[in-house]
Amino acid sequence: MAVTPVVIGASATDARVTTLMEAQQTELTGRYDDASLTEPFDPGSSSGAGNVLLTVQGDLGLIACGALKRWDAITAEIKRMYTLPEVRGQGHARRGLVGLIERGCAQGYSRLMLEWRPATASQRSSPLMDGWASPVSRTSAMTRAPTSACVSSWCCPPT
Repeated sequence: MAVTPVVIGASATDARVTTLMEAQQTELTGRYDDASLTEPFDPGSSSGAGNVLLTVQGDLGLIACGALKRWDAITAEIKRMYTLPEVRGQGHARRGLVGLIERGCAQGYSRLMLEWRPATASQRSSPLMDGWASPVSRTSAMTRAPTSACVSSWCCPPT
């Protein structure tokens, strides 16, 4: 009997999370000619006050992950979205994204930022089509890839 995938909190030092992050890094470094376009996984960047790391657990164990990195009291950046290649196209990334948005809202963030690389062939749907605002100016933290787009969304109405 198949397990219904669930979104769960995780620690960046969990070996299963590290395995997912290493798979993501391997895939990214193989995809881009310039290794500087990828940001090496640092467990410390996904921990600390205001940061959140979520995973999706399914039949194969942890199959997807994503994180929120705090920028300020109302803003966080979505980071480290990754789904194992063998389970892509089944809604797991969307499930993780919804979990991150819900957790961000619960933590008091009203604005989430996302750097998105539309040139990536494995991305089948655009965040722009799912309620994300028009592209916004990239910040100095989001300038690694000249082909990336930065978008934002008000996940909870600002007060």
